[in-house]
Amino acid sequence: MTTPTEDRPGRPPGHRTRTAPEGSASSRTIAFVLLCVAALVLAAGYAWWSTARRASFVQDVTLPPIGSLAELEAPLGREAPAPTAGEPSPTPRATPHDGPPGARQSAARRPEEGPPAPAPPTREPDPGPATGGERPAPESGRAPAADRPASGAAGRAAAANDAAEGAVNGGSDIGRDLLFRHTGLDESFGVASVERLGAAADEGRRATPLRCDRVDFAGERGVCLTTDRFYATHSIMVFDGAFEPLHRLPLHGVPSRARLAPNGRLAAVTVFVSGHSYLDEGFSTETSIVDTYTGERRIANLEELDVRRDGAPIRAIDFNFWGVTFAADSDRFYATLATGGTMHLVEGRVSTRRADVVLEGVECPSLSPDQTRIVFKRRVPLGLGFGWRLQVLDLRSHAVTPLAELRSVDDQAEWLDDATVLYALPDRSAPTPMVTDVWQVPADGSGMPELLLKGASSPAVLR
Repeated sequence: MTTPTEDRPGRPPGHRTRTAPEGSASSRTIAFVLLCVAALVLAAGYAWWSTARRASFVQDVTLPPIGSLAELEAPLGREAPAPTAGEPSPTPRATPHDGPPGARQSAARRPEEGPPAPAPPTREPDPGPATGGERPAPESGRAPAADRPASGAAGRAAAANDAAEGAVNGGSDIGRDLLFRHTGLDESFGVASVERLGAAADEGRRATPLRCDRVDFAGERGVCLTTDRFYATHSIMVFDGAFEPLHRLPLHGVPSRARLAPNGRLAAVTVFVSGHSYLDEGFSTETSIVDTYTGERRIANLEELDVRRDGAPIRAIDFNFWGVTFAADSDRFYATLATGGTMHLVEGRVSTRRADVVLEGVECPSLSPDQTRIVFKRRVPLGLGFGWRLQVLDLRSHAVTPLAELRSVDDQAEWLDDATVLYALPDRSAPTPMVTDVWQVPADGSGMPELLLKGASSPAVLR
């Protein structure tokens, strides 16, 4: 017997309402559960694969620690001050980066790619910086290390004098300390580390307690740009010579550049607000200047500056600043301004919040210690796109000297001294492009690139 169906308004007489099959809801539930299980299995498989792949090339070793920059103040050939009572003394142990200085710094002197470097001009060659003690010790007649102070400001000054004398006599790396980001494939990857050029094997690379994306140090302050890997948040941390955090400020993008004024009072920090590389189209940056003593931003964004060209103010919606370098007075600075698809070198002052356009075609400037030249990267055609070549600009004559490094360098270079430039390049022999090495090249266009530090980036010379 069939139950009569009630006629409803708008429906033809005899219309019956169809109901879904009773098992369809439970089928959808089962399909959803199976889909969730499959997603979990895929996620677990990927986690296992990535962990196994990482374990296949990451060495289970760490660098020996260093507790303070004061441990580096003793000149070479003299023992560091003994730790105070109750203070643990770090125990050096062998790592893959240790070894004779010649082996550490002369292992791969020639670039792995690119056309051969031009032959040096026919003239008396500049000895340049030593790399691993290959030159005989200069007969400078300076006092032996035992007669010099071992620590404190006097010790640092004595070490600087030794380095200056070494530069004149062909040994510019004597007693030179570098702070940098360690990029070796081991448990210390990403840790800010220090190394003394020309040091013995047992005085090799040592790790600070800081893990940084970019690092710099000058005067009595350092900056460390950090990333919280889980929450993908970024910050700038200001620290002292004992690697103690003093201030921490949030960053509104992916860390890109960091540079301190010579006295360490101001720090310039650049982040990518959109995009993750200067190769990306439509990338956007934010560059701020921070007072490292108060922890406050002196300039929240360089786009706030009064920018002028030939005395006339200019303003555009596509302004982007990056690559700040400070002069000796720590107020005047140079930086890159990009607008309308063109890169400009600008000179500004923090105190007046004004910048003037100096020249076109300059990216990531770095001012020499003698304040007369700027090393920068210039965009050049490369394959179907473009790359960067290192060049040096004379600030007085505006003469430009291409350097002997013929590979593309996407870095803000650093000066080892007035004659030598440092920069980082990916290690083509490593299984990941995150591994980089620090290279050096003469600043006068002569010579050829030489490997200085394996597994390193973001070098800062501790002057």
